[in-house]
Amino acid sequence: MSQTTSPQIRATAKELDLKLKTVDEDRWLATRYSPKPIRSRLVAFYCLVHELDRTLTMSEPMLGHIRVQWWREVVEQVYSGQTVRSHDLALALKEELGSLEHLLSDFLDLFEAYDDVLEKGVSDHKSRIEAGAQVSATAFKIVRLKNDEHLKIVENCGRAYIASRLNAENTTLLYDLARRDFKIIPIEFGGVVNHVSLVPAYVKSTRLSGIKKRWLIFKAVCSGRIGALV
Repeated sequence: MSQTTSPQIRATAKELDLKLKTVDEDRWLATRYSPKPIRSRLVAFYCLVHELDRTLTMSEPMLGHIRVQWWREVVEQVYSGQTVRSHDLALALKEELGSLEHLLSDFLDLFEAYDDVLEKGVSDHKSRIEAGAQVSATAFKIVRLKNDEHLKIVENCGRAYIASRLNAENTTLLYDLARRDFKIIPIEFGGVVNHVSLVPAYVKSTRLSGIKKRWLIFKAVCSGRIGALV
């Protein structure tokens, strides 16, 4: 999937799916357990998250802020009825998520979270973990319109996952919180939380093959539980 495309050419669902599998296999695997209509929405959203993650790798924070603002304006166009920029992912976001008008405030919170990381520096684990929580919160709203008691649990899963990828000091604490309540998360949120089952392997610095990832997520789905840190 290219960064620029011919006018009004959106990335197809298949192209987005392949893109996510390539750049974020963990979340891609999690979405395999979502119904197809929800899956395509989550895939488009996670492709946007990948673009936001790329802003954290820019040579200068200001360049990252500019890119975050670019995507903020795209989302505002999606929900304001304006013509959306001719970018393959931007057009896909409009088609997949444009009818979910309640997401605008969550998206704005997400962009603010990434701006906060850029302001504090990518080495600031706290802001990056909170950005991970906001990713999960926004994904939650894609699956279910209304907040309920499961939202906080889903956010904790997002925190634990990002903490493990950063090798943060509080990973164990955050994962224990996620693990305690994972069993009561409705199965419909599999595409939002299933990848947290990979945390123990990341904490052990285990090199995970695609097959191993699939097995760990499959076990979590079948049992409704995720493994302990040992």
